[in-house]
Amino acid sequence: MTVEWARLAQPQDDGYDTRIIEEYAAKTYQWARVAPAANWLDGAVRLRNDDFQPSPDLLPAPFDHPNIILGEQYLRRWPAMCAQVQRLLTDIWVCDWRLAGPGGRGCFCGTVGGNGFGMIFSSVFDPVGFVEGIVHELGHWKLHALGIHFEEWDDLIIANKPDELFVSSIRKDKLRPMGAVLHAHYSYLNVLALDLAALPLRTDEFEHQGDLSNIRLNVERTLEGQATIEMNARWTDAGAKFWKGAQAWTEQLLSQARSLA
Repeated sequence: MTVEWARLAQPQDDGYDTRIIEEYAAKTYQWARVAPAANWLDGAVRLRNDDFQPSPDLLPAPFDHPNIILGEQYLRRWPAMCAQVQRLLTDIWVCDWRLAGPGGRGCFCGTVGGNGFGMIFSSVFDPVGFVEGIVHELGHWKLHALGIHFEEWDDLIIANKPDELFVSSIRKDKLRPMGAVLHAHYSYLNVLALDLAALPLRTDEFEHQGDLSNIRLNVERTLEGQATIEMNARWTDAGAKFWKGAQAWTEQLLSQARSLA
């Protein structure tokens, strides 16, 4: 399979990267697109609240929760990502945080399914956080499809060894392998892109998005992750092209964020 690796980091309007990820997910996870009883995003993704509780403080959320509807409006501000969610995610468990107060900000999210592909959970007490969690976890799944895991990886993209450890832009309690460092950087790069794309969405429900603190935080994370990876990562030929595309996208987002200042 011939791959334009430089086009795989940034979601493409023509869906090219999604098609490639689908092919690698099929090889890595024996994955095939199936979404029985799908009830979200035009019937492309199945919302679930059954048989899954990642924390005692997270409770199943009803499918008609108003923040799920608001979250869809937010996601649709980035059409390429919305289309990618429809194609690559099959199941999203929705949950509410029993300790969340009115106007609570943030998200609890994660991947689900062990060796499965395309299954995540994301909390809905904040409509923006709900979608940030979705694109964050999809970023992880895309790297997993390419054989890049936190503690190990195949020889497709990264040439570093798993016992080489570096500072992560997210987790600060210990040094992490390059796979985990790349996951941290890339997952929040997707969140930064989402918030920049959705910034013009101004309604009463999204009024708190006038506060750019989350964008500023993710810019700091992006700069730190970019610097660590640029200094320490060793790439295969395909990986060097992938990182070149990721760098171009990163600079585009940073330039957009700086213009807000």
